[in-house]
Order: sequence, then C-alpha cells, then structure tokens
Amino acid sequence: MVHVASHQYYYYYYIRLSMQVDRAVTPAWYVIGVTGNTLSAIVWLQRRMRANNSSAVYLVALCVSDLLFLLLHFVQVVQHTTGKKGKVFPYSLPSVGPGADPGVQAVSPQVT
Repeated sequence: MVHVASHQYYYYYYIRLSMQVDRAVTPAWYVIGVTGNTLSAIVWLQRRMRANNSSAVYLVALCVSDLLFLLLHFVQVVQHTTGKKGKVFPYSLPSVGPGADPGVQAVSPQVT
C-alpha cells in the first residue's frame, strides 16, 4: 500500500523537474525561433527567391506569423511569471496555442 505522502513527494519532485526543464528549454526555443524565422524571412524576401519560387510569399507569411506567435508568447509568459500586467498589454492575453495556427493556415491561401 502506497502512502499519500509518497505521492505528494513524487508530485512535488516532478513539478520542480518540469519547471527546471522549462526554464532551460523556453529561452532556447525563443532564440532559435526568432533567429531562424528572421533569417528565413530575409532569404525568402530576396528578389531572386521570389522570382523563381511561387511559394516564397507563403513562406514569408509563415515566418512573420511564427515571429508574431513567439513575441506574443513571450509577453504572455512574462505577464504570467511576474503576475503583473504590462503597459503594452494591460489586459491578460488569451491563451495562444495550437488552436490559433489552423486559422492562419486556412486563411493564408486565400490571401495570396
């Protein structure tokens, strides 16, 4: 028979472990995402790439939407961790997650 105290210990241990992993992974995610999307947008915006590739406009739009997602996610994380609402976004932002991406993908072919 397992005691409740041991469950609480494991729960506390895994919560702390997940927070430590999150602190290490999230900044790397931001750095790699912003750098990669910025470089991709620069490459796809070159005249030579746009002339030879009809999907370059879609890929630039995808880079910009990913950069916007990273920016909004960063603001949301800062607001959540500090518990303060910023001057830029005085109200808490809605949850930005996988539900937002299909809408962008569904509309983007109609824009081009």
